[in-house]
Amino acid sequence: MEDVTQIEELYVWPDGTPIVDQVNVNSPTEVEFVLNDAYAPFQALLCFSGSYIQSPTSTPQDAYLITASSDLVGTGPWVYDSYEAGVEVLMHAYPGYYGGWGHTDIDKLVFSGITDSNARNLALLSEDIQFLDDPHPSFHDQFAADAGTTLIGDDPLEESQSLVTQYMDMNCNKINQTFRQAISYGIDYAYITDEIMEGTADRLESPIPEGILMGDWSSDEAVYDLTIARTMMQDIGYGYNGTDTTLGWLDQGAVEFTAFDLDYNDVWEYAATHGREALSVSFTY
Repeated sequence: MEDVTQIEELYVWPDGTPIVDQVNVNSPTEVEFVLNDAYAPFQALLCFSGSYIQSPTSTPQDAYLITASSDLVGTGPWVYDSYEAGVEVLMHAYPGYYGGWGHTDIDKLVFSGITDSNARNLALLSEDIQFLDDPHPSFHDQFAADAGTTLIGDDPLEESQSLVTQYMDMNCNKINQTFRQAISYGIDYAYITDEIMEGTADRLESPIPEGILMGDWSSDEAVYDLTIARTMMQDIGYGYNGTDTTLGWLDQGAVEFTAFDLDYNDVWEYAATHGREALSVSFTY
């Protein structure tokens, strides 16, 4: 599977051996997976969005599918018709779908590519679209008051307890521990959860959500504290001379280096945005 998928590591053991040894089709409705070794989360892996059952007669084994032109064949109740990048995906109902098709009279699906969040939510209010997954919280009151819209899941507690996790990772080879700690203390987490996410998110204190096996929320995570972040920066030799407005950060060994008030925001902000960077990497990972 090398170079076939960007998430290859999810389907192999650490030594590169595939988790799945072979797949047997026992009947039109039963598929058997034979594993190379016991793997407890295998059922969850099958439910992951990156796992598919695809026919070897329609899907190349060692190449990517081109969504704009390749034949996309799966096991779902819809037949792929076309894809116009940035505009829409068209599908029609598959009448021979296992179990029949009597539960709905919908015979066509149009997935509209509306990238702007406001435009996407307004399209639902104007009935240009009929379904919107994950509507923006700022529109919830309008959806609830609109007679033609049914809003499901308007409980902020439920919204903050989903399995969606967003995170920033840092390359330990390029960003040393002190820099990583300073960055962690320099992030305003409350602003992200309360303002940007409008109260629909909660900060994880562990990579594993609370209540899930092996989740440990007993550690003391970094909180937003610029004084601590700035102290760490000075401890490793970065400061500002307080007089020259063009040099930005200065090495501690420089003659001009002097400590300055840790709460002097204007000086720190100017030092961070002018002159030589304290740290420069292409990516955080």
